Amino acid sequence: MNEQSIKISVITFCQYHQIDPDFVYALQESGLLDLQKEKEELYLMNQQIDILEKYIRMHYELGINIEGLEVITRLLIQMEEMQRELDLLRRRL
Repeated sequence: MNEQSIKISVITFCQYHQIDPDFVYALQESGLLDLQKEKEELYLMNQQIDILEKYIRMHYELGINIEGLEVITRLLIQMEEMQRELDLLRRRL
C-alpha cells in the first residue's frame, strides 16, 4: 500500500523543532533534501521528515556541519550498496 503524500511547510516544521529554516534550505542546496515549492513557499514531503530529523540530530546535537552530513550520507549509501551486493553474493553460493 502506498503511503499518502503529506506535505508540511518548512517554516511550520522549523518552528515546531525550534531550528533555523536556513539549515533546511542549506540541506536542500547541498542536495540532501528535496523540498517542493508551491506558491512561493517550500514544503517537506512526509518521506523527507525522518531524514531531516536525522540531520537535525547530527547537526545540532553532534555539531556536524553540512559538508560532514554530505560525507556521512554518501558513505551510508555506499555501505547499503555494498551490503546488498554482499547479500546477493551470499545467495549465489
